[in-house]
Formats: sequence, structure tokens, C-alpha cells
Amino acid sequence: INPNPDWQFDRTAQSIGRFDADHTYGIAAGKQAMEHAIEIAEETGAGHVSVRNSSHCGSMAYFGLMAAEDDMIGHATTHGTANTKTPRSNRPFFGNNPICVTAPMHDEDPFCFDAAVTPISFNKVKQHRDTGESLPEGAAADETGQETVDPHEATQLQYIGDYKGFGLAMSNDILNGLLSGMPVGQDISSMFNDPLSKRRQLGHYFSAIQIDALVDIDEFKRRLQELAENVREEPRINQDEPVQVPG
Repeated sequence: INPNPDWQFDRTAQSIGRFDADHTYGIAAGKQAMEHAIEIAEETGAGHVSVRNSSHCGSMAYFGLMAAEDDMIGHATTHGTANTKTPRSNRPFFGNNPICVTAPMHDEDPFCFDAAVTPISFNKVKQHRDTGESLPEGAAADETGQETVDPHEATQLQYIGDYKGFGLAMSNDILNGLLSGMPVGQDISSMFNDPLSKRRQLGHYFSAIQIDALVDIDEFKRRLQELAENVREEPRINQDEPVQVPG
């Protein structure tokens, strides 16, 4: 990690910018990049920023919520180590590339969907190795590509929705890797197995959309609030477990 980056931002089109993080902390780089996306959106209606030469950036919700706090829709994604089994193959090609979408609400904190495209993370596998608990069904596979609930046998994750989760992961690698010029798929550095001296060379993708360029912002926030409340009022299977929305 480079603690003293000479990061560079270039406005490459009216609504698009490119941010070179100079191998610094991914969270710091992501914050700067999303600030640029918001500034562009304030000027043009939407801002999109591609990040290159970055590192692990933590929770994508942190960046998405920056846009929501400015009454914008936020979109944040990253890619990572190939650790999730490709459908009909016995090994990983892409990672569990997460996606985050946020939007402001009228009477509460923003809508915030932030999730990887796998049921669990590999950190969860490591935690289950420590506790001895079995993994959830459908979450992981062994080195032969066969599903397993034994955390000690698990060497790769599985996608949500099989080929659908895989498609989301590939789509995110297009945004995060190909657009940024960073490695993609199996060429991405390994979070746990590469030496600490090796730079991650990760890419991220952030965008902010001005809601009031399309509809009245207060009307949008009221309607989203009503939408969330209507979902929560849906009939419960178990009266002790409420129906919820992301956030």
C-alpha cells in the first residue's frame, strides 16, 4: 500500500472521469472518486468515475451512501480475487464482485443494497473454520467443484442463482477491470495467497445520478418511502420475523 499517493484525476468526457489511485488505500481512493462523481453529476446530471491502480476498498455502501446523502442515486462496484466457481466448471474464473445501489428516502436513512454475488464471503468460510460450524448449503465448493458444507474442504464460493450470479460477476468485471485497464478474472491478484509486497492493481467503478434531472426529488423520496413501507406491510410467514427492505 502506498501511503503517500500522487493520485491523478482526468475528466475524460462531459460526465466521465478517470482516477489513478497510485496504489494507495482503496477506501481513500474510493472516497475521492465518488466525490468527483458527485461533483460531475451536480454539473451534468450524472457522473461516472473509473478507478485504476487501487486496492481493497471495503464496504461499497460507504461510497454509495455519499451520493444518497446528496439526494442522488449512488452506484458503486469493485472486483476482486477469482474465488467463486464458474457454472459447469470445477474452478473459479471471477470473484464475488459486489454491487451497491443507494437512493434517498423521505423519513429514514437511504435505501442501500450492498451485496456480493455469493451467499457468503470467503472471510465467512475462515470464521467457520475457527468455530467448527458447517457452511450454509449452496454457498461453497471443494477443489473438485463439488458442493460442500465443510469449511475445511471449501476452496471456492458458489454464485447466487448459478449462472445469473456468474453473469453479474462478469458484468462487474467489465465495469471494474476492462474499463479501468486493470487485470480481470483469474489475472487479478490474490487477497490471501499473494505476498504482501505485491500490489493489488484493483479497479472500481462509481456513479452518481441527479434524481431531480428526471423527477421532482421530494416526490421521488416520498414514493420510495411509500414503496418501502408497502413492502414491510406484506404478510409475514413468521410474525416474529418482519419483512424488510435493504438498508
